[in-house]
Amino acid sequence: MTASDVNSSETGDLFRDYVPSRGVYDEYKMDSGEWRPHAKSLVASIRQMGAQEFGKRWKQTQSQIHRGDETRIETRRENELDPLPVILPSSEWQAVANGLRQRARLLNQVLMDVYGPQQLIKSGTLPSQMVFGHSSFLASCQGHLPERGNGNFLKFYAADLARSADGQWWVLADHTEAPTGMGYALENRIAISSMLPDVIQECGVQRLAGFFAEAREALKNTLPENHPRAGNPRVVMLNAGRKSHSYFEDAYMARYLGYEFVEPGDLSVRNGRVMLKTLKGLVDVDVILRHLFSESIDPLEFISNANAGVAGLFRAARSGRVEIANPLGSGLVESPAFMASMPQLCQSFLGEDLLLPAVATWWCGQPLALAYALRHLGELTLRRSSQHRVVHHADGFKPLTQNDLAELVLDNPADFAAQETIDGSTAPVWGARPYPGFVSYRAYLVYSGTSYVVMPGAWARTATVLGPNDASTAIGYRSKDVWIVNEEAPEPRITLIIPSQVGLLQRGGTEIPSRTADNVYWLGRQLERAEALSKLLRSTARRMTGGLRETSEIELPSLLRCLIQLGQLDPAYAIAEMAAELPPIEQTLPTVVFDPANPRSLRSILDGALEIESLIHENISLDTSRLIHRINEHLRLPHRHTPNVADLLATTDELVTELAALSGIFAASMPRSLVWRFYELGHRIEHSQQIISLIESISASPEDPASIMETMLEVTDSLAIYRSRYMARMHFDATLDLLLVDETNPSSLAFQFVQIVDHIEQLPGVLEQATFPLERKLAATLLHSVRIVDAREVAQHTNHEDRLAKLTTEWMDALRQLSDAITQKYLLYIGGVHSFHDVSEK
Repeated sequence: MTASDVNSSETGDLFRDYVPSRGVYDEYKMDSGEWRPHAKSLVASIRQMGAQEFGKRWKQTQSQIHRGDETRIETRRENELDPLPVILPSSEWQAVANGLRQRARLLNQVLMDVYGPQQLIKSGTLPSQMVFGHSSFLASCQGHLPERGNGNFLKFYAADLARSADGQWWVLADHTEAPTGMGYALENRIAISSMLPDVIQECGVQRLAGFFAEAREALKNTLPENHPRAGNPRVVMLNAGRKSHSYFEDAYMARYLGYEFVEPGDLSVRNGRVMLKTLKGLVDVDVILRHLFSESIDPLEFISNANAGVAGLFRAARSGRVEIANPLGSGLVESPAFMASMPQLCQSFLGEDLLLPAVATWWCGQPLALAYALRHLGELTLRRSSQHRVVHHADGFKPLTQNDLAELVLDNPADFAAQETIDGSTAPVWGARPYPGFVSYRAYLVYSGTSYVVMPGAWARTATVLGPNDASTAIGYRSKDVWIVNEEAPEPRITLIIPSQVGLLQRGGTEIPSRTADNVYWLGRQLERAEALSKLLRSTARRMTGGLRETSEIELPSLLRCLIQLGQLDPAYAIAEMAAELPPIEQTLPTVVFDPANPRSLRSILDGALEIESLIHENISLDTSRLIHRINEHLRLPHRHTPNVADLLATTDELVTELAALSGIFAASMPRSLVWRFYELGHRIEHSQQIISLIESISASPEDPASIMETMLEVTDSLAIYRSRYMARMHFDATLDLLLVDETNPSSLAFQFVQIVDHIEQLPGVLEQATFPLERKLAATLLHSVRIVDAREVAQHTNHEDRLAKLTTEWMDALRQLSDAITQKYLLYIGGVHSFHDVSEK
């Protein structure tokens, strides 16, 4: 919550000083200063609530969004959500919806013709250069029209909308290839619903769940009736990866719809079939809901994007082995060049006038349009015909002069289109005092099998300054929820759950994507690494703050050697002569611990855990997610605060407790599925390595190991067990037995190895094989090797340091081999090798 937000909550009437901009249409107020009829209920409800209560609710909602409580996706969006919704009457939205349905049908017909008989081109209705010269026209798709899903080309369609000053709606742009933003629209609604549930009910706001139920039904019905999975296809949502601007909204929408969220690396094409890489092996994929552009879908087809997509996916789609929504090549009609021809196309195909006009557009590939555009360059927005990019503001460079623009257009007129600029309407934006922000909308449609269904809402974006039609897409814009309010009785509640026949009951399951297992495995390792390091740092800080025992001065050098081995300190600190010339350890160590730029710091380890957590929301409980976020926040120091040893001690003491609680929540809430197995394997392998590293560092100490045994027990949480058995007296052999061999001690090496063996034996195919697979051999060997250790014999050996060093080296090497074996077999699934001939001919 910003300072301005706090100020707004101190005023009485939130809308007292709201004054719309002159000369534009405001969604809340009329020119007379009166509230619009459909906005009165919202304004009255917020006034009754009071600005202070509204601000309090908004602060709570922001906290929930940041933690991902409502969306289960940590907010890393480019746009900030604004708490004041845009509100529209259902009667007005119905007229917009009718125009959008007509437009979707028309664009679908154009695509069916362009990739089919091409009558529009043959008759001259569409200039051939507008089609064949467009980068989104895929000639290899010509003649391959959709046969499934009632043969409809556009499964999803979106349109950018804005109002002119008189309130008229205009279409600014069409999105026919991979419309984005639906996830944000849903995320916005869920967040605002949690903040204003009573207001939404009072205003009769139409719900979005019905639209997403239609979307799921549309994808479900894409398979023919004779298909073995007809009515229940395996659907995945394909995103380019974490660098994609739509990554987090897509991840949330996939979870909401119940689909697997995948990246290109999760898919493979085998014998012409698209497969998902899972722990079970490769499983068929029937439908792909994509948010990748066509030219990024297959590196074998599009050489310029050799590092993107799934090899062989293009041919699999052409052969009908997989349904892609929307089909490849559908981005052609996104070109603003087509807007100039829409009225004529509507008459040709539908015999109707356009119900919803588009912003006036001139395609410069036609002489008269080119001449008009050149005469009015200063008044129009210039766009590339093959892109939605505004030429004036391309790539952040200095705006071009009109002469520069004219030369650019004349060099290749067909590559440009000129459009009128629509300022857009305004709506209140949250601040110290609500102020008018310019609003643009993105509306969404899905083809239900007989007609297009329009979302009763939209993704609204606001900008504070006037600019080209897409000014609201600039970094820093705000996002708003859009309420379509019923003017009659409220609609019945709709949920996404659709009644169906009872299917087969399942438990466990092996069709978990390998990437999910990999993320869970490394989450286990990262959290265990953070916990072990926190305990070691806590013990070190305790001894740096005054010496708790007589042996503190002996223990501290050994602890510092452990930290050096773990990459927390410069190795020079281990050499007295060099350490004397370095900054005091009391200054250096706290700084390193809290440093996010150090990849081995505790700060970075927890950042890594949070990063992984954001990828596996669907596999962990909400309380687990909340605690991981809280733990991460506790390691963030106040701005410009230089950490000291006291900060280090207080923070690590709290972290140890919270990480222990996190382990308990994992154990209590996670089903004993393969996800649990891989989390536990990561946790146990890392725990084993941390025990071994500690013993290696301390056993190599030049001091008597007996003097630092208590430290070893403290760091490994074994001190209470030891004292209950041996009282206060320290015995080196007893310490080694407890830390290495005792299978009843949850912190011992033997206990970790027992758990590792158990989890590996439950992995897919391990027990079914006639011979021991490598991972099972390594785990069994580790357990056997620790069980035959005689702690007393090791402790009494003349060179016990060498004996221990040999054992720990063997164990550490075996653990690395085990981790590699698990990764190669389960987490980086490759499968059988097929030739290009196999892929292309099937």
